Amino acid sequence: MRISKKQRLIKPKKKTNKGYRKVNPTIKKKSKSSKKNLSPSKNRDQKAKLQKIDKNVTDFFKRASLSELAIKTGFLIRQSKMTPFIFLYALIMGGFGCGTSLDLLALDMNALFKTKLTGQAFYSRLKEKKSLVFLKSCFESFLNLQLESSFENNYSTVFSMFNGVILEDSTVITLNERIAKTFKGSGGLASKSALKLNWVFNICCYCAINIELFSGSKPDQKNPEKSLKYLKKGTLIIRDLGYFSLKCFSLIEKKCAYYLSRLRKGMYIYQSKNDEEPVDIQSFFKKLTKGNNSVKTKIWLGKEERVETFLYLQKVPKWVHKMRIKQYKKRNSGKNPSSDFVIWSNYSVYITNIPDELLINDNLSLLEIVMEIYKIRWQIELLFKKFKSGVKINFLKGKSPNHIRCMVYGKLISLMLCLMVLSYAASHRYKGREISLWKVTRWLVSLNRLATAILEGTFYKLYSDLSTDFKLLSKEKRKRKTSLELLEEVLSTNCLAA
Repeated sequence: MRISKKQRLIKPKKKTNKGYRKVNPTIKKKSKSSKKNLSPSKNRDQKAKLQKIDKNVTDFFKRASLSELAIKTGFLIRQSKMTPFIFLYALIMGGFGCGTSLDLLALDMNALFKTKLTGQAFYSRLKEKKSLVFLKSCFESFLNLQLESSFENNYSTVFSMFNGVILEDSTVITLNERIAKTFKGSGGLASKSALKLNWVFNICCYCAINIELFSGSKPDQKNPEKSLKYLKKGTLIIRDLGYFSLKCFSLIEKKCAYYLSRLRKGMYIYQSKNDEEPVDIQSFFKKLTKGNNSVKTKIWLGKEERVETFLYLQKVPKWVHKMRIKQYKKRNSGKNPSSDFVIWSNYSVYITNIPDELLINDNLSLLEIVMEIYKIRWQIELLFKKFKSGVKINFLKGKSPNHIRCMVYGKLISLMLCLMVLSYAASHRYKGREISLWKVTRWLVSLNRLATAILEGTFYKLYSDLSTDFKLLSKEKRKRKTSLELLEEVLSTNCLAA
């Protein structure tokens, strides 16, 4: 039987569980790739960068490289069953994502490396100062490697008017009370012993610029100027009230950089540089917000050295005021707040030196923009939450200060490895949705992905595997917008670039 040309063009029907359905030849299959469409040149550049990252990580963990650093720091004097690689791997990956005792750590290392180590052998090593020097050197190398391996994300586009946005904050880890002499706690109802990790973080590349270790009792205000050396011209730094310092604001201004902070209660406020008496807060704020709930004005802060800045003031709704009073009582065991606090809690008060031309938006007030930018500070709190609940960085056992420091540096190296992957994830989107960095953190912990990559020298494979899992690792669709989406709306094309 002869088949006509028209019959040959008819597509056959495909069978499904529910019978038959017609196949439309015009519909193309959706691509399974979840990667962002990049130009060929950008794709090549990214691939080359990933290969370089893999080489740098692999080279660092090579036995010869670690042995050279171990000899230089005095960690390796003679050959031992506990090689520099086993010691380092045990501390950065042995307790990754969970807490473990030294005996269990020894059992795990024995199974992996076919050796016969004991928990006592690890304990002896952790007490030695040369072990601390070795681990600190490894951490410093990985901090720099992590910086070089970072990727710009959508925050860098949103904050294009700035030369980067730096967040600074600290997180506290509770320790055994026996080492309270070295790591004193903050007192009160808190633990008698604690340590503090101070982070300087670049949100535009999702990378740590610096991390320092302090006693838990040391207030943030003791070193507010230390991180200013990382500021470049045009950089914005956002910190909470713990770092409030008029001297810092002056230094930031001299560096031609920008700051955004809440105003600390009790500061002397002057309407003019030459005023002898400060303003009365209650009457001043009431006058400014009369007929308008929000206002911006120029002020001078400080009794002796006057710092010129912009004050952004907003009167809060009654329910917010009541909530603040309630929270105060909860924090202070039911104690009633002072009259000054009651007045102050009626307002949201910010100070900044950001010029208006960097924040102009046709649809929003300057105060709304400033408030939305300040909310980004919460991202560093979320980072701490990821690492505490996901990677268990707050799980530290030990009764020796040197032991604790070694464990901390081991965990910090594992966090640098995490950040290298998280920075890559933060630079991508899946069908317009952000990648959930919380999910990526758990993804790294599950199936020992990060540990296996270090052990087998396949760090590059983490990036390729991550890209194929972007669909499942992206944020769920929801009505409430993310912080990045809100900023993209607020700092739209109406905002002028610097």
